[in-house]
Formats: sequence, structure tokens, C-alpha cells
Amino acid sequence: MLDRAVALDVLTALSMCGVGAFAVVRDDYSDLPILLVLSLLGFVGSVSLARFFSGRSR
Repeated sequence: MLDRAVALDVLTALSMCGVGAFAVVRDDYSDLPILLVLSLLGFVGSVSLARFFSGRSR
């Protein structure tokens, strides 16, 4: 399950890089709120999964 969480974090980071590069290429920075939402989703998702798995024992 943790490998899926890491994969989700990687996909979130790659999508953030793609949106940022797309904004730079177009020279239109109106898509920057999307970066903010993606970064918050990635952070909240990582923290919630870490808290969920820290309470579980093997």
C-alpha cells in the first residue's frame, strides 16, 4: 500500500511540473492556482496516509 502512496506522490509532482512548464511555454500564468491545489492535495494526502499507516502495526 505504501508503494501506491509513493506512486501517487510522484504522479502529483509530475503533473505539477507539467502544468508549470505549460504555463511557462504559453507565457500565461493563469493556471498557477492549479499548482496550488495540486500541492495542497499532495501534502494532505501524504500526511493523511502517513498518519494512517503509523497507527497500524504489522
